[in-house]
Amino acid sequence: MDESAPDLRAATLSGVKWTSAARLLAESAVFIASIVLARLISPAEFGFTVVAVFAVAIGQSVAIQGIGSYLVQAATPSREQERAAVLLCLVVGMLGMALTAGFALAVAPSLFGEREAELTLMVSPVALLSSLTAVPLANLQRRLDFRRLAIVEAGMSLAGPVVAVGLALAGVEAEALIAGLLASAAASALLASAYSRPARPGWYPKEIREIAGFGVPAGGSSVLYAVTRTVDYVILAARVPAAQVGYYLRAFQLGSEYQSKISGILLRVAFPVLSRSRDLAEVRRMRARIIRVHAAVLFPLLFGLIALAPVFVPFVYGDVWAPAVPLTQILAVGGLVTALGTGTGPLLLATGHPRALFTYNLIVLVAYVAGVLIAVPHGLIAVSWTVVGVTAVSFLVLQYAVVERVVGIPLLETLRDAVPALCSGLILLATAWLGVQLLDPALPDLLVMLLAGLAGVAIYALVLRILFAATWRDLAALAGSVRPG
Repeated sequence: MDESAPDLRAATLSGVKWTSAARLLAESAVFIASIVLARLISPAEFGFTVVAVFAVAIGQSVAIQGIGSYLVQAATPSREQERAAVLLCLVVGMLGMALTAGFALAVAPSLFGEREAELTLMVSPVALLSSLTAVPLANLQRRLDFRRLAIVEAGMSLAGPVVAVGLALAGVEAEALIAGLLASAAASALLASAYSRPARPGWYPKEIREIAGFGVPAGGSSVLYAVTRTVDYVILAARVPAAQVGYYLRAFQLGSEYQSKISGILLRVAFPVLSRSRDLAEVRRMRARIIRVHAAVLFPLLFGLIALAPVFVPFVYGDVWAPAVPLTQILAVGGLVTALGTGTGPLLLATGHPRALFTYNLIVLVAYVAGVLIAVPHGLIAVSWTVVGVTAVSFLVLQYAVVERVVGIPLLETLRDAVPALCSGLILLATAWLGVQLLDPALPDLLVMLLAGLAGVAIYALVLRILFAATWRDLAALAGSVRPG
Protein backbone atom coordinates (compact mmCIF):
# COMPACT_ATOMS: atom_id res chain seq x y z
CA MET A 1 0.00 0.00 0.00
CA ASP A 2 1.29 3.46 -0.87
CA GLU A 3 1.81 6.14 1.77
CA SER A 4 -1.41 7.94 0.86
CA ALA A 5 -3.52 4.85 1.51
CA PRO A 6 -5.42 4.80 4.81
CA ASP A 7 -4.15 2.71 7.71
CA LEU A 8 -6.93 0.14 7.48
CA ARG A 9 -6.12 -1.62 10.73
CA ALA A 10 -6.31 1.66 12.64
CA ALA A 11 -9.42 2.67 10.71
CA THR A 12 -11.09 -0.66 11.49
CA LEU A 13 -10.34 -0.43 15.21
CA SER A 14 -11.46 3.20 15.28
CA GLY A 15 -14.64 2.22 13.47
CA VAL A 16 -15.36 -0.63 15.87
CA LYS A 17 -14.61 1.59 18.87
CA TRP A 18 -16.90 4.46 17.90
CA THR A 19 -19.62 2.27 16.42
CA SER A 20 -19.58 -0.01 19.47
CA ALA A 21 -19.92 2.99 21.78
CA ALA A 22 -22.84 4.31 19.74
CA ARG A 23 -24.55 0.93 19.61
CA LEU A 24 -24.06 0.33 23.34
CA LEU A 25 -25.72 3.64 24.16
CA ALA A 26 -28.43 3.37 21.53
CA GLU A 27 -29.33 -0.29 21.99
CA SER A 28 -29.46 0.03 25.76
CA ALA A 29 -32.09 2.72 25.26
CA VAL A 30 -33.84 0.67 22.56
CA PHE A 31 -33.94 -2.47 24.71
CA ILE A 32 -35.31 -0.62 27.71
CA ALA A 33 -37.87 1.06 25.48
CA SER A 34 -38.89 -2.30 23.98
CA ILE A 35 -39.66 -3.62 27.45
CA VAL A 36 -41.73 -0.55 28.34
CA LEU A 37 -43.58 -0.65 25.02
CA ALA A 38 -44.28 -4.40 25.30
CA ARG A 39 -45.95 -3.78 28.65
CA LEU A 40 -47.92 -0.75 27.44
CA ILE A 41 -48.96 -1.98 23.98
CA SER A 42 -50.69 -5.30 23.27
CA PRO A 43 -49.29 -7.98 20.91
CA ALA A 44 -52.15 -7.30 18.48
CA GLU A 45 -51.17 -3.62 18.21
CA PHE A 46 -47.61 -4.66 17.40
CA GLY A 47 -49.05 -6.98 14.78
CA PHE A 48 -50.90 -4.10 13.11
CA THR A 49 -47.57 -2.31 12.42
CA VAL A 50 -45.82 -5.02 10.39
CA VAL A 51 -46.90 -3.72 6.97
CA ALA A 52 -45.59 -0.27 7.90
CA VAL A 53 -42.32 -1.85 9.11
CA PHE A 54 -42.08 -3.59 5.74
CA ALA A 55 -42.48 -0.24 3.94
CA VAL A 56 -39.81 1.36 6.16
CA ALA A 57 -37.31 -1.42 5.43
CA ILE A 58 -37.71 -0.85 1.69
CA GLY A 59 -37.65 2.94 1.98
CA GLN A 60 -34.38 2.89 3.91
CA SER A 61 -32.67 0.59 1.43
CA VAL A 62 -32.93 2.21 -1.98
CA ALA A 63 -31.01 5.47 -1.76
CA ILE A 64 -28.57 4.62 1.04
CA GLN A 65 -27.42 1.29 -0.39
CA GLY A 66 -27.94 2.07 -4.06
CA ILE A 67 -26.74 5.64 -4.58
CA GLY A 68 -24.71 6.09 -1.41
CA SER A 69 -22.72 2.88 -1.90
CA TYR A 70 -21.55 4.10 -5.32
CA LEU A 71 -19.94 7.16 -3.73
CA VAL A 72 -18.30 5.06 -1.00
CA GLN A 73 -16.64 2.54 -3.31
CA ALA A 74 -15.72 4.97 -6.13
CA ALA A 75 -12.00 5.71 -6.36
CA THR A 76 -12.33 9.51 -6.61
CA PRO A 77 -15.93 10.69 -7.01
CA SER A 78 -16.16 14.08 -8.68
CA ARG A 79 -18.23 17.07 -7.64
CA GLU A 80 -20.53 16.42 -10.60
CA GLN A 81 -21.07 12.82 -9.45
CA GLU A 82 -21.97 13.99 -5.96
CA ARG A 83 -24.45 16.57 -7.28
CA ALA A 84 -25.98 13.98 -9.58
CA ALA A 85 -26.24 11.59 -6.62
CA VAL A 86 -28.07 14.21 -4.56
CA LEU A 87 -30.56 14.73 -7.40
CA LEU A 88 -31.13 11.00 -7.76
CA CYS A 89 -31.68 10.66 -4.00
CA LEU A 90 -34.35 13.36 -4.05
CA VAL A 91 -36.14 11.73 -6.99
CA VAL A 92 -35.96 8.27 -5.43
CA GLY A 93 -37.12 9.57 -2.06
CA MET A 94 -40.15 11.42 -3.42
CA LEU A 95 -41.06 8.50 -5.65
CA GLY A 96 -40.76 6.08 -2.74
CA MET A 97 -42.96 8.26 -0.55
CA ALA A 98 -45.60 8.50 -3.29
CA LEU A 99 -45.56 4.75 -3.95
CA THR A 100 -45.89 3.94 -0.25
CA ALA A 101 -48.81 6.34 0.11
CA GLY A 102 -50.46 4.94 -3.01
CA PHE A 103 -50.09 1.39 -1.75
CA ALA A 104 -51.55 2.37 1.63
CA LEU A 105 -54.56 4.06 0.03
CA ALA A 106 -55.34 1.72 -2.85
CA VAL A 107 -54.06 -1.77 -1.99
CA ALA A 108 -53.44 -2.24 1.74
CA PRO A 109 -57.07 -1.88 2.95
CA SER A 110 -58.29 -4.86 0.96
CA LEU A 111 -55.25 -7.05 1.66
CA PHE A 112 -54.63 -6.31 5.33
CA GLY A 113 -57.32 -4.01 6.74
CA GLU A 114 -57.97 -0.32 7.38
CA ARG A 115 -55.82 -0.18 10.54
CA GLU A 116 -52.72 -1.50 8.77
CA ALA A 117 -53.36 0.83 5.82
CA GLU A 118 -53.57 3.92 8.03
CA LEU A 119 -50.30 3.08 9.78
CA THR A 120 -48.56 2.45 6.44
CA LEU A 121 -49.72 5.83 5.12
CA MET A 122 -48.44 7.48 8.29
CA VAL A 123 -44.94 6.04 7.77
CA SER A 124 -44.59 6.98 4.07
CA PRO A 125 -42.27 10.03 4.65
CA VAL A 126 -39.51 7.67 5.81
CA ALA A 127 -38.54 7.02 2.17
CA LEU A 128 -37.84 10.73 1.57
CA LEU A 129 -36.07 11.22 4.91
CA SER A 130 -33.81 8.24 4.24
CA SER A 131 -32.91 9.53 0.78
CA LEU A 132 -31.79 12.85 2.31
CA THR A 133 -29.40 10.87 4.52
CA ALA A 134 -27.70 8.85 1.78
CA VAL A 135 -25.09 11.28 0.40
CA PRO A 136 -24.00 12.78 3.76
CA LEU A 137 -23.56 9.27 5.19
CA ALA A 138 -21.60 8.19 2.12
CA ASN A 139 -19.23 11.15 2.48
CA LEU A 140 -18.61 10.34 6.14
CA GLN A 141 -17.96 6.70 5.25
CA ARG A 142 -15.51 7.67 2.51
CA ARG A 143 -13.56 9.73 5.03
CA LEU A 144 -13.71 6.80 7.51
CA ASP A 145 -15.10 9.35 9.97
CA PHE A 146 -16.52 6.77 12.31
CA ARG A 147 -16.81 9.17 15.24
CA ARG A 148 -19.40 11.32 13.47
CA LEU A 149 -21.09 8.27 11.96
CA ALA A 150 -21.46 6.93 15.51
CA ILE A 151 -23.02 10.18 16.70
CA VAL A 152 -25.51 10.09 13.82
CA GLU A 153 -26.42 6.51 14.63
CA ALA A 154 -26.75 7.16 18.35
CA GLY A 155 -28.99 10.18 17.75
CA MET A 156 -31.15 8.23 15.33
CA SER A 157 -31.45 5.25 17.66
CA LEU A 158 -32.33 7.38 20.68
CA ALA A 159 -34.89 9.64 19.02
CA GLY A 160 -37.27 6.84 18.04
CA PRO A 161 -37.58 5.12 21.45
CA VAL A 162 -37.95 8.43 23.27
CA VAL A 163 -40.84 9.51 21.04
CA ALA A 164 -42.48 6.06 21.03
CA VAL A 165 -42.35 5.62 24.82
CA GLY A 166 -43.58 9.17 25.42
CA LEU A 167 -46.62 8.63 23.24
CA ALA A 168 -47.28 5.15 24.65
CA LEU A 169 -47.28 6.55 28.19
CA ALA A 170 -49.87 9.06 26.98
CA GLY A 171 -52.12 6.19 25.88
CA VAL A 172 -51.23 6.00 22.18
CA GLU A 173 -50.76 2.43 20.90
CA ALA A 174 -49.59 1.35 17.42
CA GLU A 175 -49.29 4.97 16.29
CA ALA A 176 -46.62 5.46 18.95
CA LEU A 177 -44.45 2.81 17.28
CA ILE A 178 -44.87 4.46 13.87
CA ALA A 179 -44.05 7.89 15.29
CA GLY A 180 -40.85 6.40 16.68
CA LEU A 181 -39.84 5.20 13.20
CA LEU A 182 -40.45 8.67 11.76
CA ALA A 183 -38.46 10.31 14.55
CA SER A 184 -35.47 8.02 13.93
CA ALA A 185 -35.45 8.78 10.20
CA ALA A 186 -35.75 12.53 10.80
CA ALA A 187 -32.94 12.55 13.38
CA SER A 188 -30.65 10.63 11.00
CA ALA A 189 -31.29 13.08 8.16
CA LEU A 190 -30.70 16.16 10.34
CA LEU A 191 -27.53 14.90 12.02
CA ALA A 192 -25.93 13.50 8.85
CA SER A 193 -26.59 16.71 6.93
CA ALA A 194 -25.20 18.79 9.79
CA TYR A 195 -21.91 16.87 9.78
CA SER A 196 -21.56 16.60 6.00
CA ARG A 197 -23.55 19.17 4.08
CA PRO A 198 -24.52 17.66 0.72
CA ALA A 199 -23.89 19.43 -2.57
CA ARG A 200 -26.67 21.11 -4.50
CA PRO A 201 -28.53 18.71 -6.79
CA GLY A 202 -27.43 18.88 -10.42
CA TRP A 203 -28.44 17.37 -13.75
CA TYR A 204 -25.45 15.51 -15.23
CA PRO A 205 -26.66 12.74 -17.58
CA LYS A 206 -23.30 10.99 -17.91
CA GLU A 207 -22.74 10.85 -14.16
CA ILE A 208 -26.32 9.77 -13.55
CA ARG A 209 -25.83 6.83 -15.91
CA GLU A 210 -22.60 5.86 -14.12
CA ILE A 211 -24.30 5.95 -10.73
CA ALA A 212 -27.30 4.02 -12.01
CA GLY A 213 -25.04 1.34 -13.52
CA PHE A 214 -23.75 0.51 -10.05
CA GLY A 215 -26.65 1.76 -7.95
CA VAL A 216 -29.52 -0.11 -9.59
CA PRO A 217 -28.21 -3.61 -8.84
CA ALA A 218 -26.74 -2.50 -5.49
CA GLY A 219 -29.96 -0.79 -4.40
CA GLY A 220 -32.02 -3.62 -5.83
CA SER A 221 -29.99 -6.12 -3.81
CA SER A 222 -30.59 -4.10 -0.66
CA VAL A 223 -34.32 -3.91 -1.35
CA LEU A 224 -34.50 -7.65 -1.98
CA TYR A 225 -32.63 -8.34 1.26
CA ALA A 226 -34.94 -6.00 3.18
CA VAL A 227 -38.01 -7.65 1.65
CA THR A 228 -36.67 -11.09 2.50
CA ARG A 229 -36.12 -10.05 6.11
CA THR A 230 -39.66 -8.69 6.52
CA VAL A 231 -41.90 -10.42 3.96
CA ASP A 232 -42.83 -13.14 6.46
CA TYR A 233 -44.44 -10.43 8.61
CA VAL A 234 -46.53 -9.29 5.66
CA ILE A 235 -47.62 -12.81 4.69
CA LEU A 236 -48.64 -13.52 8.28
CA ALA A 237 -50.48 -10.19 8.51
CA ALA A 238 -52.66 -11.26 5.59
CA ARG A 239 -53.30 -14.80 6.87
CA VAL A 240 -53.41 -14.93 10.71
CA PRO A 241 -54.80 -12.77 13.58
CA ALA A 242 -52.81 -9.68 14.56
CA ALA A 243 -51.87 -11.09 17.98
CA GLN A 244 -50.20 -14.10 16.32
CA VAL A 245 -48.25 -11.71 14.09
CA GLY A 246 -47.19 -9.84 17.22
CA TYR A 247 -45.83 -13.00 18.85
CA TYR A 248 -43.87 -13.87 15.71
CA LEU A 249 -42.57 -10.29 15.42
CA ARG A 250 -41.30 -10.38 19.02
CA ALA A 251 -39.64 -13.76 18.50
CA PHE A 252 -37.99 -12.71 15.24
CA GLN A 253 -36.68 -9.54 16.84
CA LEU A 254 -35.16 -11.48 19.73
CA GLY A 255 -33.84 -14.41 17.71
CA SER A 256 -32.62 -12.62 14.60
CA GLU A 257 -33.04 -8.86 14.60
CA TYR A 258 -31.30 -8.02 17.87
CA GLN A 259 -28.13 -9.86 16.90
CA SER A 260 -28.11 -7.65 13.79
CA LYS A 261 -27.66 -4.67 16.12
CA ILE A 262 -24.19 -5.96 16.91
CA SER A 263 -23.72 -7.10 13.32
CA GLY A 264 -24.44 -3.50 12.36
CA ILE A 265 -21.04 -2.61 13.80
CA LEU A 266 -19.44 -4.98 11.32
CA LEU A 267 -21.57 -3.77 8.41
CA ARG A 268 -20.85 -0.09 9.04
CA VAL A 269 -17.12 -0.68 9.31
CA ALA A 270 -16.62 -3.43 6.72
CA PHE A 271 -17.87 -1.73 3.56
CA PRO A 272 -15.82 1.51 3.67
CA VAL A 273 -12.74 -0.31 4.98
CA LEU A 274 -12.89 -3.16 2.45
CA SER A 275 -13.52 -0.61 -0.31
CA ARG A 276 -10.16 0.98 0.53
CA SER A 277 -8.32 -2.37 0.48
CA ARG A 278 -5.84 -2.83 -2.33
CA ASP A 279 -5.95 -6.56 -3.18
CA LEU A 280 -7.91 -9.76 -2.59
CA ALA A 281 -5.34 -11.21 -0.20
CA GLU A 282 -5.75 -8.23 2.10
CA VAL A 283 -9.55 -8.43 1.87
CA ARG A 284 -9.39 -12.14 2.62
CA ARG A 285 -7.24 -11.71 5.74
CA MET A 286 -9.41 -8.92 7.11
CA ARG A 287 -12.65 -10.77 6.42
CA ALA A 288 -11.44 -13.98 8.10
CA ARG A 289 -10.55 -12.22 11.34
CA ILE A 290 -13.75 -10.17 11.30
CA ILE A 291 -15.89 -13.31 10.89
CA ARG A 292 -13.98 -15.14 13.63
CA VAL A 293 -14.38 -12.32 16.16
CA HIS A 294 -17.93 -11.53 15.08
CA ALA A 295 -19.03 -15.13 15.62
CA ALA A 296 -17.19 -15.33 18.92
CA VAL A 297 -19.13 -12.30 20.20
CA LEU A 298 -22.58 -13.21 18.85
CA PHE A 299 -22.80 -16.98 19.23
CA PRO A 300 -22.74 -16.98 23.07
CA LEU A 301 -25.56 -14.42 23.11
CA LEU A 302 -27.74 -16.49 20.79
CA PHE A 303 -26.97 -19.83 22.46
CA GLY A 304 -27.69 -18.19 25.80
CA LEU A 305 -31.02 -16.89 24.48
CA ILE A 306 -32.04 -20.39 23.38
CA ALA A 307 -31.34 -21.74 26.86
CA LEU A 308 -32.84 -18.86 28.87
CA ALA A 309 -35.84 -17.93 26.68
CA PRO A 310 -38.45 -19.85 28.78
CA VAL A 311 -37.53 -17.68 31.76
CA PHE A 312 -36.29 -14.53 29.99
CA VAL A 313 -39.24 -13.70 27.70
CA PRO A 314 -42.07 -13.81 30.30
CA PHE A 315 -39.90 -12.12 32.94
CA VAL A 316 -38.83 -9.21 30.73
CA TYR A 317 -41.88 -8.63 28.52
CA GLY A 318 -44.68 -10.04 30.67
CA ASP A 319 -46.62 -13.30 30.73
CA VAL A 320 -48.77 -12.15 27.80
CA TRP A 321 -45.73 -12.75 25.55
CA ALA A 322 -45.16 -16.37 26.68
CA PRO A 323 -46.38 -17.84 23.33
CA ALA A 324 -43.31 -16.21 21.73
CA VAL A 325 -40.89 -18.46 23.70
CA PRO A 326 -40.67 -21.51 21.37
CA LEU A 327 -40.64 -19.25 18.31
CA THR A 328 -37.73 -17.30 19.81
CA GLN A 329 -35.71 -20.46 20.44
CA ILE A 330 -36.22 -21.70 16.87
CA LEU A 331 -35.50 -18.36 15.21
CA ALA A 332 -32.33 -17.93 17.28
CA VAL A 333 -30.94 -20.92 15.36
CA GLY A 334 -31.52 -18.94 12.19
CA GLY A 335 -29.85 -16.00 13.91
CA LEU A 336 -26.67 -18.07 14.24
CA VAL A 337 -26.61 -18.66 10.48
CA THR A 338 -27.42 -15.03 9.73
CA ALA A 339 -24.59 -13.89 11.99
CA LEU A 340 -22.12 -16.07 10.09
CA GLY A 341 -23.19 -14.64 6.74
CA THR A 342 -23.18 -11.03 7.88
CA GLY A 343 -20.78 -8.89 5.90
CA THR A 344 -21.10 -10.79 2.63
CA GLY A 345 -23.08 -7.94 1.06
CA PRO A 346 -20.42 -5.31 1.85
CA LEU A 347 -17.76 -7.75 0.60
CA LEU A 348 -19.43 -8.14 -2.80
CA LEU A 349 -20.08 -4.41 -3.16
CA ALA A 350 -16.53 -3.51 -2.11
CA THR A 351 -15.08 -5.96 -4.64
CA GLY A 352 -17.33 -4.67 -7.43
CA HIS A 353 -19.95 -7.44 -7.78
CA PRO A 354 -23.35 -5.80 -7.18
CA ARG A 355 -25.05 -7.79 -9.95
CA ALA A 356 -24.07 -11.13 -8.40
CA LEU A 357 -25.49 -9.96 -5.08
CA PHE A 358 -28.73 -8.83 -6.75
CA THR A 359 -29.22 -12.16 -8.54
CA TYR A 360 -28.62 -14.12 -5.36
CA ASN A 361 -31.00 -11.98 -3.29
CA LEU A 362 -33.72 -12.35 -5.92
CA ILE A 363 -33.47 -16.16 -5.85
CA VAL A 364 -33.50 -16.21 -2.04
CA LEU A 365 -36.57 -13.97 -1.90
CA VAL A 366 -38.51 -16.32 -4.18
CA ALA A 367 -37.52 -19.32 -2.04
CA TYR A 368 -38.35 -17.47 1.16
CA VAL A 369 -41.82 -16.38 0.03
CA ALA A 370 -42.65 -19.86 -1.31
CA GLY A 371 -41.51 -21.53 1.91
CA VAL A 372 -43.47 -19.21 4.20
CA LEU A 373 -46.63 -19.49 2.09
CA ILE A 374 -46.45 -23.29 2.26
CA ALA A 375 -45.79 -23.26 6.03
CA VAL A 376 -48.41 -20.70 7.14
CA PRO A 377 -51.38 -23.14 7.23
CA HIS A 378 -49.38 -25.38 9.59
CA GLY A 379 -48.83 -22.73 12.26
CA LEU A 380 -46.14 -20.38 13.56
CA ILE A 381 -43.80 -23.20 14.62
CA ALA A 382 -43.74 -24.50 11.04
CA VAL A 383 -43.16 -20.98 9.71
CA SER A 384 -40.24 -20.50 12.12
CA TRP A 385 -38.53 -23.76 11.13
CA THR A 386 -39.08 -22.93 7.45
CA VAL A 387 -37.40 -19.56 7.92
CA VAL A 388 -34.43 -21.27 9.60
CA GLY A 389 -34.16 -23.85 6.81
CA VAL A 390 -34.29 -21.30 4.00
CA THR A 391 -31.74 -19.14 5.84
CA ALA A 392 -29.30 -22.05 6.22
CA VAL A 393 -29.58 -23.23 2.61
CA SER A 394 -29.29 -19.65 1.35
CA PHE A 395 -26.13 -19.12 3.38
CA LEU A 396 -24.45 -22.20 1.91
CA VAL A 397 -25.48 -21.25 -1.63
CA LEU A 398 -24.26 -17.67 -1.17
CA GLN A 399 -20.88 -18.68 0.20
CA TYR A 400 -20.26 -21.34 -2.47
CA ALA A 401 -21.92 -20.03 -5.63
CA VAL A 402 -21.13 -16.34 -5.09
CA VAL A 403 -18.33 -15.74 -2.57
CA GLU A 404 -16.22 -18.76 -3.61
CA ARG A 405 -16.95 -18.77 -7.35
CA VAL A 406 -17.05 -15.00 -7.94
CA VAL A 407 -14.78 -13.47 -5.28
CA GLY A 408 -12.46 -16.43 -4.70
CA ILE A 409 -12.90 -17.05 -0.95
CA PRO A 410 -13.69 -20.76 -0.30
CA LEU A 411 -16.76 -21.86 1.62
CA LEU A 412 -14.69 -24.09 3.90
CA GLU A 413 -12.62 -21.09 4.91
CA THR A 414 -15.74 -19.25 6.08
CA LEU A 415 -17.03 -22.29 7.98
CA ARG A 416 -13.65 -22.90 9.57
CA ASP A 417 -13.60 -19.38 10.98
CA ALA A 418 -16.82 -20.13 12.91
CA VAL A 419 -15.65 -23.41 14.50
CA PRO A 420 -14.26 -21.86 17.73
CA ALA A 421 -17.47 -19.94 18.46
CA LEU A 422 -19.69 -22.90 17.50
CA CYS A 423 -17.93 -25.48 19.67
CA SER A 424 -17.65 -23.18 22.68
CA GLY A 425 -21.24 -22.01 22.16
CA LEU A 426 -22.68 -25.51 22.22
CA ILE A 427 -21.02 -26.12 25.58
CA LEU A 428 -22.46 -22.80 26.81
CA LEU A 429 -25.92 -23.92 25.63
CA ALA A 430 -25.70 -27.21 27.53
CA THR A 431 -24.43 -25.49 30.69
CA ALA A 432 -27.06 -22.73 30.70
CA TRP A 433 -29.89 -25.12 29.85
CA LEU A 434 -28.90 -27.49 32.66
CA GLY A 435 -28.70 -24.51 35.03
CA VAL A 436 -32.25 -23.45 34.13
CA GLN A 437 -33.59 -26.98 34.66
CA LEU A 438 -31.95 -27.29 38.07
CA LEU A 439 -32.57 -23.77 39.41
CA ASP A 440 -35.94 -22.75 37.95
CA PRO A 441 -38.16 -24.64 40.44
CA ALA A 442 -36.30 -23.28 43.49
CA LEU A 443 -35.17 -19.71 42.77
CA PRO A 444 -36.68 -16.44 41.47
CA ASP A 445 -36.51 -15.95 37.69
CA LEU A 446 -33.94 -13.14 37.84
CA LEU A 447 -31.57 -15.23 39.95
CA VAL A 448 -32.04 -18.23 37.64
CA MET A 449 -31.08 -16.15 34.61
CA LEU A 450 -28.06 -14.61 36.32
CA LEU A 451 -26.64 -17.86 37.68
CA ALA A 452 -27.32 -19.99 34.59
CA GLY A 453 -26.15 -17.24 32.24
CA LEU A 454 -22.96 -16.52 34.15
CA ALA A 455 -22.13 -20.23 34.36
CA GLY A 456 -22.59 -20.55 30.59
CA VAL A 457 -20.44 -17.49 29.83
CA ALA A 458 -17.71 -18.67 32.18
CA ILE A 459 -17.49 -22.10 30.55
CA TYR A 460 -17.62 -20.49 27.10
CA ALA A 461 -14.65 -18.24 27.89
CA LEU A 462 -12.72 -21.13 29.44
CA VAL A 463 -13.21 -23.42 26.43
CA LEU A 464 -12.37 -20.64 24.00
CA ARG A 465 -9.18 -19.74 25.85
CA ILE A 466 -7.94 -23.32 26.22
CA LEU A 467 -8.90 -24.86 22.88
CA PHE A 468 -8.97 -21.85 20.53
CA ALA A 469 -6.17 -19.58 21.62
CA ALA A 470 -6.01 -17.59 18.37
CA THR A 471 -9.65 -16.51 18.62
CA TRP A 472 -9.20 -15.68 22.29
CA ARG A 473 -6.20 -13.48 21.43
CA ASP A 474 -8.22 -11.71 18.73
CA LEU A 475 -10.98 -10.95 21.24
CA ALA A 476 -8.47 -9.74 23.82
CA ALA A 477 -6.70 -7.57 21.25
CA LEU A 478 -9.99 -6.07 20.11
CA ALA A 479 -11.10 -5.37 23.66
CA GLY A 480 -7.76 -3.74 24.44
CA SER A 481 -7.81 -1.63 21.29
CA VAL A 482 -11.31 -0.23 21.65
CA ARG A 483 -11.44 0.37 25.40
CA PRO A 484 -12.03 4.01 26.41
CA GLY A 485 -8.84 6.07 26.35
